[in-house]
Amino acid sequence: MFTSLESLVLKKAIVSFEGMSLSSSSSSSSSSLTTASCRKLFPHLQSLIVKECDGVNGLPWQMLSSLKALKIKASRGLQGQVPGCLRNLNSLTSLKIKGLKIENTNMAAQQQQLGGLVPNLRQLKIECCKNMGFLLDVLLHIPSLWTLTISKCGGPVSLSALGHLSFLTDISLEEVEIKVEGVTPVFPSLLNLRLAYASMIYQNMLSSSSSSSSETTQNLNHFPKLTNLTIACHEVNGLHWPLFSALKYLTIINSPRLDDHLLLGCLNAFSALTSLKLTGVKIKTFHAELMATPNALGYLQFRDCNELISVEGLHALPSLRSLWIIKCPQFRTLSMEHIIEQGVFLPKLSQILIDSCENLESLPAWVPHLPLLISLTITKCPKFHSLPEGGLPASLRSLTIRNCDPSLMERCQQEGSCDWLMIEHILEQIYK
Repeated sequence: MFTSLESLVLKKAIVSFEGMSLSSSSSSSSSSLTTASCRKLFPHLQSLIVKECDGVNGLPWQMLSSLKALKIKASRGLQGQVPGCLRNLNSLTSLKIKGLKIENTNMAAQQQQLGGLVPNLRQLKIECCKNMGFLLDVLLHIPSLWTLTISKCGGPVSLSALGHLSFLTDISLEEVEIKVEGVTPVFPSLLNLRLAYASMIYQNMLSSSSSSSSETTQNLNHFPKLTNLTIACHEVNGLHWPLFSALKYLTIINSPRLDDHLLLGCLNAFSALTSLKLTGVKIKTFHAELMATPNALGYLQFRDCNELISVEGLHALPSLRSLWIIKCPQFRTLSMEHIIEQGVFLPKLSQILIDSCENLESLPAWVPHLPLLISLTITKCPKFHSLPEGGLPASLRSLTIRNCDPSLMERCQQEGSCDWLMIEHILEQIYK
């Protein structure tokens, strides 16, 4: 009897609860256990992990009603027991299933029998499972779910089918087929949505350019609390962006077909956006039209944008506080020379970081006019050879110049030189 045992891990084990031996490949000891004795064996077991246990000959699920967390990974001995084994696990709050082929021979009958499974389940993760259609049909009737992750599973996952899970706050769909229908259900509690390396199937979707204002207003109700959207898909064209108009944080990763034109249609829907991260997208200048709607944007990051040359539209971002440009080999300038003439100097910008942009040579003449710039970092830009003619802002507290033109870094540290005089007011200076 293990009266105090709260966590149990079975890995590559041969397990029997029918008078057969229980042994592990990492231990030479064995014992004889019966299902009757199991009633008192694990009275307080909270967590059970079963990994690569092909020899598991059934587990006494009815005796594990205290379980709160269950993880099953690549254990063929349990393939015929999922999802039926969940029938008695009323305390379960976290379930992770990986590498199983779900048997669904009598689907209709089993669905009826398995109604009301795991009523307190909050977190569900399904990864690398075959025949998962039946599993989803059963588990997606659990209204208490908060977090759902489906990864590397065959068969399309319908976004609409998830809509009746009214308590869902987080959805992550990775390396699966995602079916996005024109009639989208309401996700009243959804805060975070992640679509990663997935192929997307669009059905009856309206383009954002053809949707009327009344349709757009109506669509606001589908994701009323969605604030964080991450998309890492090669194909994003066709996605109805007004559905996500309440967004505050948008991350787009490795979407090479997303160019300046498509990005315009995307950003026009996001007036509440405060953070935008773009990685591996096909944009060149990031012109002002892109920034006409998200004027609340405070954080902007470009990473691995191989065609990005400049960021022309910065002056349209009055709320911008932080600008990061990383590993953009064609990037040459922040541009916007006309900003001085207009008298608009990004009044809230406090941080600029430019890293691994091999074609950057200098900063524009408007940088000294930034009233709240606190931190400036330029690293791994070998052609960066000079500071702006007007020096750097009096507000600047931290300056980092590393792995840039050696002569510039030497001049900045040479007391009395022109460059040294321009930056002597900066408290923190880093060159190594």
